[in-house]
Amino acid sequence: MFAPDMDEQRRSYISYLLRLQRVRSHGRWVWRASLESPISGKRHTFQDLPSLFAFLEAQTSLETPPDDRDE
Repeated sequence: MFAPDMDEQRRSYISYLLRLQRVRSHGRWVWRASLESPISGKRHTFQDLPSLFAFLEAQTSLETPPDDRDE
């Protein structure tokens, strides 16, 4: 189990291995992406960059640290 400070650090730090690949789809070049967690090995795949960006936005806006909340 992590100490409270370590747990807070884990919630404030996210790392992924990003892979990008340009592929032809329906006659057009598009970027595909995947993110892999180095800790869990869990992999997320994305059909386009907007999907990747939406995922990252959701991951980084899940929770505001207690000391930084607006009152």
